[in-house]
Amino acid sequence: MLEIILLICMLKIAVDCGELRVIRCLKRNGVYDKPVLSMGWLKFVDDYGLRVGDMVVLHREDDQNLGSQFMIEAKRRIKLFGEEDWGEVTRDN
Repeated sequence: MLEIILLICMLKIAVDCGELRVIRCLKRNGVYDKPVLSMGWLKFVDDYGLRVGDMVVLHREDDQNLGSQFMIEAKRRIKLFGEEDWGEVTRDN
């Protein structure tokens, strides 16, 4: 099966500590047409010690002068005083 990539974009993403990361996003057509984060993504996962069940939220803010600005947050389910909630995941290294 031939898979054609329709869109490749480099997302410049601000992380909570003010760091700027570049993560490549691919959009393919065919059976699997969902966006895929590739280059730079595994380093982010490793740096933040993300694991199965964690949640990553990507925020986009549109600015007429600067264009789209992105920010990423990583969250992990925590139990606090018997209640489950989402807590912020900070950088491991």
